[in-house]
Amino acid sequence: MNHVSGRWMVENEARILELNDVLQETMERANSVINGDKDYATVKAETNGTFRVTGK
Repeated sequence: MNHVSGRWMVENEARILELNDVLQETMERANSVINGDKDYATVKAETNGTFRVTGK
C-alpha cells in the first residue's frame, strides 16, 4: 500500500501543490472576511466571482 500511495503522490505532485496553493488563497480570503478586513462583496469582486481551481 505504501508503494502504491507513494507512486500516486509522485504522479500527482503538481496537482497536489496546485490545490495547496488554492487552499492557502481561499483561507486568506476567508480570514480577511472573518476578521472584518474585507466584506464578502469585495472578495467576490476581487476574484470575479470565480475560484482558481483548474484541471480535472
